[in-house]
Amino acid sequence: MTYISSNIIQAGTLEDYDEVLRALPTTDPEGLLGRYAGTHGGSLVVTTVWSSKADCDRFSADVLGPTIARAQPDGTGVETIDYECHDVFVADTSTAGA
Repeated sequence: MTYISSNIIQAGTLEDYDEVLRALPTTDPEGLLGRYAGTHGGSLVVTTVWSSKADCDRFSADVLGPTIARAQPDGTGVETIDYECHDVFVADTSTAGA
């Protein structure tokens, strides 16, 4: 079942996000369907869409967590909102602009 993970990183910046992306061994891990990043109210917000909770958990534990710990060892306050999707709609953009 499709799984969403949204992380709100207090005082996080797009530069922090870019630093972590550069440090990752892959930015296209197994099971990742989409990734969205931006800022809101002085916080960095990163939302990822996964094929399953297992894919999200595996990448978070094996890759993302250790990478963030190395890139930002002082840590930052993070609020995480995770959930399995009840409804998923993906627009067909293949005909956009046609």
